[in-house]
Amino acid sequence: MYPRVIAEQQLRLNSFVRDQREDCLNLNIYVPTPEANSSKPLENLAVMVFIHGDSYDAGTGNAYDGSVLASFGNVITVTLNYRLGVLGFLSTGNSVAPGNYALLDIAAAVHWIKQNIYSFGGNPNKLTLFGHGHGAALVNDLLISPMSRGCISQLVNRISITFFLSHRVILQSGSATSPWSVATDHVRCTEELAKTIGCAPLLKHSDELVKCLRNKTASELLESVPLTPKYSTCFGPVISHRSGVLPRGIKELLTQPLSAFSDASVMFGAAKYESVRYLKQEDFDQNITDARKDQLLRTFVHNTFTYQKQRMFDILDHHYTDWESSLERRSCRENILELLSDGLVVAPIIQVGNYHSGQRKAKTYFYNFNFSPPSGRPPGFPDAIHGDELPYVFGAPLVNGLSPFPVEYNQVEAMISTAIMTYWTNFAKSGDPNKPSAQSTSPEGNSKNRFIDLRWPEYDAKTQNYLHIGKRPKISHHYRGRKIALWLDLIPKLHHPYDKTTDSDALESSTDMSTFDEPERLWDSNDILPFFMTVPPTTKPLTENITTALNAMNLTTAPSVVSSERTRNSSTLAPELSNTPRPASRGTGTDGNGLPLSITIAVGCSLLFLNILIFAGIFYQRHKILKHKKAKNNVKDIKFRAKDVMDEKNSELEAVDLLSKTESGHVTDKIKMAETQNSDMFVPNRTYFHVANQNNDRYERGHGPHGYTSMQHVEQPIYSGRKGCKVKFVTS
Repeated sequence: MYPRVIAEQQLRLNSFVRDQREDCLNLNIYVPTPEANSSKPLENLAVMVFIHGDSYDAGTGNAYDGSVLASFGNVITVTLNYRLGVLGFLSTGNSVAPGNYALLDIAAAVHWIKQNIYSFGGNPNKLTLFGHGHGAALVNDLLISPMSRGCISQLVNRISITFFLSHRVILQSGSATSPWSVATDHVRCTEELAKTIGCAPLLKHSDELVKCLRNKTASELLESVPLTPKYSTCFGPVISHRSGVLPRGIKELLTQPLSAFSDASVMFGAAKYESVRYLKQEDFDQNITDARKDQLLRTFVHNTFTYQKQRMFDILDHHYTDWESSLERRSCRENILELLSDGLVVAPIIQVGNYHSGQRKAKTYFYNFNFSPPSGRPPGFPDAIHGDELPYVFGAPLVNGLSPFPVEYNQVEAMISTAIMTYWTNFAKSGDPNKPSAQSTSPEGNSKNRFIDLRWPEYDAKTQNYLHIGKRPKISHHYRGRKIALWLDLIPKLHHPYDKTTDSDALESSTDMSTFDEPERLWDSNDILPFFMTVPPTTKPLTENITTALNAMNLTTAPSVVSSERTRNSSTLAPELSNTPRPASRGTGTDGNGLPLSITIAVGCSLLFLNILIFAGIFYQRHKILKHKKAKNNVKDIKFRAKDVMDEKNSELEAVDLLSKTESGHVTDKIKMAETQNSDMFVPNRTYFHVANQNNDRYERGHGPHGYTSMQHVEQPIYSGRKGCKVKFVTS
C-alpha cells in the first residue's frame, strides 16, 4: 500500500520492534568521548532528547543511533521509548482510564534525565527536546500542558514526579495543531476495540471494561485495534481535564501567556513533501489522474472538516490546480502532495510558530528542508519527503550509513549533514543556531560549504524569515505564502455551520463510495472533526466573510484551461445562488468548479443591494435639504416683495372698506382685497395677509378667495396703511 520508499523505511524500523511489550520505558544515552590526552572530565554538556514519531501506533527510539550527533556537536544525545497505540492512549472518556499515558511516560523519562544526567557530564538546565512527526506533536503537547509550567507535582501511579521541562524545543514535521495530532473520537475507538476483543457487554461500566481489557494480552489488544480513519487518529493524545495533561483545547493552551511553550526557544520546520505516505505506489508509477486527485481530496475533506465540506473541496481544488499545465498528470500528483502536506503539517506548524513568536518571550526559528538526495532515490520520485532530514540530523552521511538510514551518501550530502548538525547542536547549547560554533567545518574533499556565509534570522509572524536548507541554501521569507494564507486566513473564515434549514455540510455524492479514496476509512458524517484552525462560528454575514477573505487573498478567477478529463458539477460558495446554472468543465471559458464565479456573484449582489440602499438614503437626504432651502428662499422673497410693494406710491394692493363697524363696534363688513397682477408673490395655501385696525382687531387671509378669519395675536407691522390699518405678510 505504501510507496516503495516509505515501505523500505518502515522495514528498516520494524527490525527494531520485534519484541513488543508494555514495559518499554527505557533510555539510550550517547555521551561524547573526551579528546585524547585530555584530563579534563566531561561536564556542563548540553543534552538533546529525541522523541521518535513514526506514528502513534508503532516505533522505537532504539532505532536511532545518536553517537555521531553526540560526537560531532559535543553534546549528550538521548533516545527513549514510550507506550504506543492502545497501550499508550486508550481512554474511556472518564477518570477510570483518562488516557495520555504515552505523554506521562515521556514526562517521567525527562524527569529521570533531569535528576541523573549530571552523572554523565550533562547540564540538566541545558536540555533540548526534539521530536519528529508524531514525536514533535507529543513534544508540543507537553510544552503547552499546564503541568509543564515550573515545578508541579504530578501523581502518576502513586509516585510523585516533580516535573521540569526543557528550555529549548525543536519541532520537525509535526505540531500540536495538525489534524492528526489528537484523537477526536477516542471513546468510540475504545468501544470498537471492546466489541472486537470480547468485552462489549461491559461498555456501560468503565471499571469493569478496563479490567476485561487488562486480562487480554498485548498481542490480542494490538490485533483488535479498529481501522484508523485516514488523515486522523484513533488512539492518540486526548483533550480531557481528567488526565491533567491537556485539560483544554489546543489553541487555548497554545495562546496562554504562562506556559513552558511560551518560555522556551523554539526551532520548527518541515520538508517540501510531507504527505507521500498517504499515496500508493501506483500513484508514482502511473502518476495521478484528475479522478484520482478527486478521490484523495474528497477523503481528506470528509475526514478533516466538519462544516461546508463541498465548499472546502471547491476552494482547495481551485487553489491546488496548476492552471497552466493541468493536462500533465505529474503536475496533478505534485498538486495533491502539496495540498496534503500544507494541510496536515506545514500550515499547522507555521501556525504554532506564529503563536510562539507572538508571545515575544523567547526566540523562534523556522527552516524548510528541500534537499533531494542524489543517491538511493528512484528516478522521478518527489524531492525532500517526510523524514528525509533525519539522516542529516543524526550524521549518517559522515559515516557512510547509520541506523536506521540508508548506507550510501556522497560529499554533497555530507556537507548538508555537517551544516544541519552544527545548527541543531548550537541551538541546544545557546538557543541560537548561529552560535557558539560557526559554519566553517567541511568534510575533506567536499565542495564549498555554502552555509558558511549565512546567518539564520529569527522568525516572526510579520517578516516570516526562514532558512532554506538545500544544495544552494538561502535566507527567504513567507514560505508558500499564498497557500499558507489560504489555510490560516481564508478557510477558517468560511468554515462554520450552514443554515441547516436550507443547506447541507456534506459533500456532493457523499453516498457514492467510489468517489473516495479508501472509503472504509471514512469518519461518520456527523462527527466533529479536527480541523486544526478551528475558530468559534462567526456572527458576520457570509458575504462579509467572503469579502474580507478575498481582500486578504487577492483572489482572482483562474485562466481558462482546456481539459478533456475533468467534469463535475461543483457547489457554489453562495447558498442563495444554488439554482444558478454552473459550468461543468474546466474546458469552458470559466472555472469548471464554479468557485471564483460564485464568489464574484455573491459579493456583487451584496454590494449592489448595499449601493441601492446608500443611494436611496442619499437621494432622500438631498431632497429634504433642497425642500428646506426652497422654503427659506420663499420666505425671504415674500418679505422683500411685500416691503417693496408697500413702499411704492402707487401700490398695486389696495384694501377696500376695511373698517365698517356695527353699532356695537364689531366688524360687520367683509374685508375686501384687490389682488393685482403681482399675485404670484403669494404662495397658495401657505402665505397669509394680516390686517389690524386701530382697535386691534386682526384678520387673516384664508384659503378661499377673499376669505378672512379673526386673529388672536398681533404681529409686528411692517407697513401702516390708510385709516390706521397695519399690514404685514407672513408665512405659515
